Amino acid sequence: MDAMKTPRELTPLEEELECLPPRIQSAFLPLRKHAMGVAIGATSALLLCFLNSVMLMRFGEGKMLWLLSNYFPGYNPDEVLGVLIGICWAAAYGYASGWLLTALRNRVLSAYKLMIRSKAQLLSDSDFLDQI
Repeated sequence: MDAMKTPRELTPLEEELECLPPRIQSAFLPLRKHAMGVAIGATSALLLCFLNSVMLMRFGEGKMLWLLSNYFPGYNPDEVLGVLIGICWAAAYGYASGWLLTALRNRVLSAYKLMIRSKAQLLSDSDFLDQI
Protein backbone atom coordinates (compact mmCIF):
# COMPACT_ATOMS: atom_id res chain seq x y z
CA MET A 1 0.00 0.00 0.00
CA ASP A 2 1.53 3.26 -1.08
CA ALA A 3 1.32 6.04 1.40
CA MET A 4 0.82 9.47 -0.10
CA LYS A 5 3.73 11.74 0.48
CA THR A 6 2.94 15.14 1.86
CA PRO A 7 4.91 17.99 0.33
CA ARG A 8 7.46 19.45 2.71
CA GLU A 9 7.44 23.09 3.72
CA LEU A 10 9.83 25.33 1.80
CA THR A 11 12.35 27.42 3.69
CA PRO A 12 12.21 31.20 3.17
CA LEU A 13 15.39 31.03 1.05
CA GLU A 14 13.87 28.33 -1.17
CA GLU A 15 10.70 30.38 -1.58
CA GLU A 16 12.70 33.43 -2.66
CA LEU A 17 14.84 31.43 -5.07
CA GLU A 18 11.88 29.74 -6.76
CA CYS A 19 10.95 32.89 -8.67
CA LEU A 20 14.45 33.24 -10.19
CA PRO A 21 15.77 31.44 -13.29
CA PRO A 22 17.68 28.19 -12.50
CA ARG A 23 21.10 29.62 -13.43
CA ILE A 24 20.69 32.50 -11.03
CA GLN A 25 19.29 30.21 -8.33
CA SER A 26 22.46 28.12 -8.38
CA ALA A 27 24.65 31.24 -8.10
CA PHE A 28 22.98 32.31 -4.86
CA LEU A 29 23.11 28.93 -3.11
CA PRO A 30 25.71 28.66 -0.34
CA LEU A 31 28.75 26.47 -0.98
CA ARG A 32 29.78 23.69 1.37
CA LYS A 33 32.80 24.72 3.40
CA HIS A 34 34.12 21.21 4.03
CA ALA A 35 33.90 20.21 0.36
CA MET A 36 35.69 23.36 -0.79
CA GLY A 37 38.36 22.89 1.88
CA VAL A 38 39.01 19.31 0.80
CA ALA A 39 39.14 20.33 -2.88
CA ILE A 40 41.58 23.19 -2.36
CA GLY A 41 43.65 21.15 0.11
CA ALA A 42 43.99 18.24 -2.32
CA THR A 43 44.83 20.62 -5.16
CA SER A 44 47.49 22.35 -3.05
CA ALA A 45 49.06 19.04 -2.09
CA LEU A 46 49.11 17.80 -5.69
CA LEU A 47 50.53 21.11 -6.91
CA LEU A 48 53.38 20.96 -4.40
CA CYS A 49 54.11 17.35 -5.38
CA PHE A 50 54.10 18.29 -9.07
CA LEU A 51 56.33 21.34 -8.54
CA ASN A 52 58.76 19.33 -6.46
CA SER A 53 58.93 16.61 -9.14
CA VAL A 54 59.49 19.10 -11.96
CA MET A 55 62.22 20.92 -10.04
CA LEU A 56 64.04 17.68 -9.23
CA MET A 57 63.80 16.39 -12.80
CA ARG A 58 64.82 19.66 -14.39
CA PHE A 59 67.54 20.90 -12.03
CA GLY A 60 68.39 17.86 -9.93
CA GLU A 61 67.66 19.75 -6.73
CA GLY A 62 64.83 21.78 -5.28
CA LYS A 63 66.89 24.93 -4.68
CA MET A 64 64.02 27.36 -5.25
CA LEU A 65 61.59 25.29 -3.20
CA TRP A 66 63.73 25.55 -0.06
CA LEU A 67 61.92 28.80 0.77
CA LEU A 68 58.76 26.80 1.47
CA SER A 69 60.47 25.28 4.51
CA ASN A 70 59.91 28.66 6.20
CA TYR A 71 56.16 28.02 6.00
CA PHE A 72 56.15 24.22 6.14
CA PRO A 73 58.35 23.06 9.06
CA GLY A 74 60.11 19.82 8.18
CA TYR A 75 59.77 20.30 4.42
CA ASN A 76 62.85 19.30 2.48
CA PRO A 77 62.55 19.16 -1.33
CA ASP A 78 65.53 16.78 -1.63
CA GLU A 79 64.22 14.00 0.64
CA VAL A 80 61.13 11.81 0.28
CA LEU A 81 60.07 12.23 3.92
CA GLY A 82 60.52 15.99 3.65
CA VAL A 83 58.33 16.09 0.55
CA LEU A 84 55.63 14.05 2.32
CA ILE A 85 55.72 16.46 5.26
CA GLY A 86 55.42 19.37 2.83
CA ILE A 87 52.46 17.72 1.10
CA CYS A 88 50.70 17.33 4.46
CA TRP A 89 51.34 20.98 5.28
CA ALA A 90 50.12 22.11 1.86
CA ALA A 91 46.95 20.05 2.28
CA ALA A 92 46.34 21.52 5.75
CA TYR A 93 46.92 25.13 4.61
CA GLY A 94 44.82 24.52 1.51
CA TYR A 95 41.95 23.06 3.54
CA ALA A 96 42.00 25.96 6.00
CA SER A 97 42.13 28.62 3.29
CA GLY A 98 39.38 26.91 1.25
CA TRP A 99 37.16 26.60 4.31
CA LEU A 100 37.70 30.23 5.31
CA LEU A 101 37.23 31.64 1.81
CA THR A 102 34.01 29.66 1.38
CA ALA A 103 32.70 30.81 4.75
CA LEU A 104 33.52 34.41 3.80
CA ARG A 105 31.85 34.02 0.40
CA ASN A 106 28.70 32.59 1.98
CA ARG A 107 28.55 35.46 4.51
CA VAL A 108 29.08 38.15 1.88
CA LEU A 109 26.45 36.58 -0.35
CA SER A 110 23.90 36.39 2.46
CA ALA A 111 24.60 40.04 3.37
CA TYR A 112 24.14 40.99 -0.29
CA LYS A 113 20.82 39.13 -0.44
CA LEU A 114 19.72 40.88 2.76
CA MET A 115 20.64 44.25 1.25
CA ILE A 116 18.68 43.51 -1.94
CA ARG A 117 15.70 42.28 0.06
CA SER A 118 15.78 45.40 2.27
CA LYS A 119 15.95 47.73 -0.73
CA ALA A 120 13.03 45.93 -2.35
CA GLN A 121 11.03 46.19 0.88
CA LEU A 122 11.78 49.91 1.16
CA LEU A 123 10.75 50.50 -2.44
CA SER A 124 7.51 48.59 -2.00
CA ASP A 125 6.72 50.56 1.19
CA SER A 126 7.64 53.96 -0.26
CA ASP A 127 4.00 54.95 -0.72
CA PHE A 128 3.05 54.06 2.86
CA LEU A 129 2.47 57.65 3.98
CA ASP A 130 0.39 58.40 0.88
CA GLN A 131 -2.23 55.91 2.04
CA ILE A 132 -2.83 57.52 5.41
